[in-house]
Amino acid sequence: MFWLIACSAPVALPEPTWPDSGCRSTHAPALDAVRVSSGERTLSAPDGTVLAAALAAPLAQGCWPGLLLVPPGFDPGLQDTDQDTMAELAAAGVVVLAFDPRGRGASAGGEDHGGPTQQDDVASLLAWLAALDEVDPDRVYLRTRSLGIALAAGAVDRHPVLAPAGLLDIEGPGTLPDDLVHASAHTQERWDEVAGDEDWWLDRSPSEHLGAFRGAYRRVQAREDHALGAYRGHALTLLNVAEGASSRADLNGVALAEHRAVEEPPEWSPDDVEALSLGGTVQRDDARALELLVEMMR
Repeated sequence: MFWLIACSAPVALPEPTWPDSGCRSTHAPALDAVRVSSGERTLSAPDGTVLAAALAAPLAQGCWPGLLLVPPGFDPGLQDTDQDTMAELAAAGVVVLAFDPRGRGASAGGEDHGGPTQQDDVASLLAWLAALDEVDPDRVYLRTRSLGIALAAGAVDRHPVLAPAGLLDIEGPGTLPDDLVHASAHTQERWDEVAGDEDWWLDRSPSEHLGAFRGAYRRVQAREDHALGAYRGHALTLLNVAEGASSRADLNGVALAEHRAVEEPPEWSPDDVEALSLGGTVQRDDARALELLVEMMR
């Protein structure tokens, strides 16, 4: 059963903070009786920019995990998000928030191409999600696809107060613009049209920011990358950044120490990435990626 919630005025997002442990909702979850509430919302960033968002949540009162879905590249989030997947996650007991980054889809403001302004919006959205009465702030996660990792890693790096429990990264780039030489000519041309100087790229390069992430990092990677073909150096880069910083780093659910004996400090190799990559390609809302996400949030 679904309910559509229309907000007459945008809900103001806070400056990023993080709530204390524990939900304000005191009722125990009752998953056997869960229904789903699904609604469209407008949220106002701290600078007043109105962002379009959608929230799916269990109707039963409880203390649930929270999940922020971060869209890729130049894409809007709401059009890109599978509503059935949001409903499935909510029915499994997760509060799910999707959104259009500023300048995309139904959100106002100017496009920042994964830069600091959009990273700050992600920080505010994540903090708002964590502060909902029915969300357990100790179990808040992000799922990113492709360049969405730049938004998530940049948000956490720019706002150290954020404390998400985990990040599932589906085939995001590692170092920009270096990784783009493996992308299609169309993708390279698209970035060339908007790119700035070296600092502009550093702001958007996930490898520059992921080291600030302290939660669990899970990389979803196929042997044939959705954007970079057979190249998997970006996965190797981010796994090694996360290995030295996060509470756990794994590739498709397998940590390095679970794959082979490791020395200190542990370091992923190209052979490790090759051995643990998924077959084929990872499609949008891939069932394997969804299963790895649900497993991570248990």
